[in-house]
Amino acid sequence: MTNVAIPNEILEEMPETVSLTGQRAETIAADIVDMQQSWAMNVQADVMHLTQSGIGIAEANTVDLEQGGAVRIEAQTVSLHQSGAGFVAAERAEIQDSYIGLIAAGEVSGEATILFDLRAAIVFGFVTGLVSGLLGLLFGRKR
Repeated sequence: MTNVAIPNEILEEMPETVSLTGQRAETIAADIVDMQQSWAMNVQADVMHLTQSGIGIAEANTVDLEQGGAVRIEAQTVSLHQSGAGFVAAERAEIQDSYIGLIAAGEVSGEATILFDLRAAIVFGFVTGLVSGLLGLLFGRKR
């Protein structure tokens, strides 16, 4: 995994720091994003600190999520503490008392409940496709 590529036209207009407390935002692009009890749909940043917050899509070099939730996180380093995430792609993930649906990471440390890692997801997809294909052959329409 490499650093997240943020287009130059966005970088030129990015504020240095965005802080939200008890607010909602559709899209945020900044060097540093600090959110407390807030929600954002799309966030691009170098560093994100999220406390009791929710995020749809996070793209960053570093994401620290404390007692929050995310749909998708793509980052070099991810730290989840008492949080949940649907999908995490990271070079390094530190997870404490958290839940993750699918994780693709080079290095994972800590304690978590992970529904699928990358290997399990590939096997699941293969088996599901195979079973669907066989059922289609057996019970498909006859012409």
